[in-house]
Amino acid sequence: MIVRLTGPEKDAIRSSPCGSCGAVPPFDDGSRCHPHRIDPEKGYVAGNVVPRCPACHSEEPDHHPWIKAARKGGLNRVAKLTPAELSEIGRRGGLIGGRRGALAMNAKLTPAERSANARKAGREGARALNAKLAPAEHVANSRKGGFARAAKLTPAGLSAIGRRAHELHPDLARENGRKGGIKGGRRVHELYPDLARENGRRGALTTNAMLTTSQRSAAARKGWAAHRARQAAR
Repeated sequence: MIVRLTGPEKDAIRSSPCGSCGAVPPFDDGSRCHPHRIDPEKGYVAGNVVPRCPACHSEEPDHHPWIKAARKGGLNRVAKLTPAELSEIGRRGGLIGGRRGALAMNAKLTPAERSANARKAGREGARALNAKLAPAEHVANSRKGGFARAAKLTPAGLSAIGRRAHELHPDLARENGRKGGIKGGRRVHELYPDLARENGRRGALTTNAMLTTSQRSAAARKGWAAHRARQAAR
């Protein structure tokens, strides 16, 4: 059975010393060894490929003359490039090689391993992005994500999250509940003033029925004092 070399195996050959002169890559121009086929008819298969530096590879008997000319032209062009241009070429080559290597490695992973890697990469990317945001942007994104998640939950799921939050942070949960209740009540009063007043009246009657006579008297005095304070403020 013919076993063709995989991408990582070819990459290992490119990073190996030249089998002819012993030169070790990377070379002065940034290049590496070429996978050379001992028998061109067999192709890039196991046992038929050896590393050759660009100079030795161009001297092989079966090597096409145009490849030597292309290499010479490439070296002449490299000599004219600025460090910034060389860096950009290396960066692009690294991105392409890295992407191919990642795809080859990903193909060997199980679905569970691929999912775990994707989650890890997502978390690391989110942390890197979050580090560049201002505090206000961080809060806005957190609120947006929280609303999006809450919209997908069932009432039972929302209740479970609320109970868990109250168990972990009871004081904070009570304070947030109070603030949310105040905001919600104001919004309901703006949209449905008659309904809000009726519900408030019913709630007051229900609460009043549960109080003792002294508690009702104290509440009345407190309410009367608050009313007089509002009148004086006007």
